[in-house]
Amino acid sequence: MLNFILNPVSSSSSGESVWAVARRILNQRCIDYKVHVTEYPGHATELARRISTSDPFAQIIVVGGDGSLHEVLNGLQNLNTITLGLLPAGSGNDFARGMGISKNTATALTAILEKKHIVAMDIGLIGTKTHSQRFCVSAGMGFDASVCHAFESSGIKKKLNNFKLGSLAYSLLAVQQSFTFDPCTVRVTTDGGREFSFPKVMFAAIMNQKFEGGGCMMAPHADPCDGVLDIFVVTGLPKPAMLAALPLTKIGAHTKVPGAHFLKCKKAVIQSKNPLPVHLDGESGGVQKCISVGLENEKLHVITG
Repeated sequence: MLNFILNPVSSSSSGESVWAVARRILNQRCIDYKVHVTEYPGHATELARRISTSDPFAQIIVVGGDGSLHEVLNGLQNLNTITLGLLPAGSGNDFARGMGISKNTATALTAILEKKHIVAMDIGLIGTKTHSQRFCVSAGMGFDASVCHAFESSGIKKKLNNFKLGSLAYSLLAVQQSFTFDPCTVRVTTDGGREFSFPKVMFAAIMNQKFEGGGCMMAPHADPCDGVLDIFVVTGLPKPAMLAALPLTKIGAHTKVPGAHFLKCKKAVIQSKNPLPVHLDGESGGVQKCISVGLENEKLHVITG
């Protein structure tokens, strides 16, 4: 049986529209399924925990965006025996973009039903002094996280989602946040004891996928199945220069910009001189001075396009 976890309010009710199409196809093909509708923030985590605990080999399909996926991921038990699918219905859809999952509901559902392409995906972990969480797309510390925080609290998100322009909100808020964010020194210690000190850091992005921020190819060489994380640090770049470089991230052409540094590692500790905003899959992780990042021991089987 397929278990669908539906976020009906994802991207201004796009979840309901996507589910209407999927439900019609499922009923036409006489597919056995059960739908679990989220009713409040964090509910998807509870549902995923309950489903995966009762059935260690469950097939769970998320109808929503990266935020819904993040919640589900943090509820899953028996990671290496669960199969996860996605019907994209978010504003950013970076997970779908990175995993080659079609935004066309009928196409994505066909891939889920046929299960011709399933990959074993790495699951990221981020820890603070008080707790740890999983992430599937990316985590970040600094400017990119401040944009995520503003995105979640700003009315511009809802307004642009109404016109299917949610990804534009990221770009607009990035410009806004660039005028208020203050860079600081950041130290990165990776596995093997390698230490890097970066002055005037705008952000450190810990990437499991290539994309974040609604289609920005932050880590063009990232592979969610290669057993390592890609860390992208931007340092010493004047704000006007950073704003000028932002459009380059849409095509991954920012890698040669002065101040762009890329590291690959299985785990790392990132410490900043000043408290910085943190995000996980675009969701707020509060404000921290030190985070640790790594990978789960088990991988998750994901249905791709």
